[in-house]
Amino acid sequence: MAKEKFGVSVDEEIVRQVDELVAECDNLGASRFEIVEAILTAFVQSETNHG
Repeated sequence: MAKEKFGVSVDEEIVRQVDELVAECDNLGASRFEIVEAILTAFVQSETNHG
């Protein structure tokens, strides 16, 4: 599947929470981008399956 980059603006609290997830996943080497991508993918797939 091809990927496309786009920018978003989010609340500072969300940024803080994502940065906490990045720190918790330090041993996996996951970046902020990878974590946000995983969250968005799971959300969209969930909505598709239950929508």
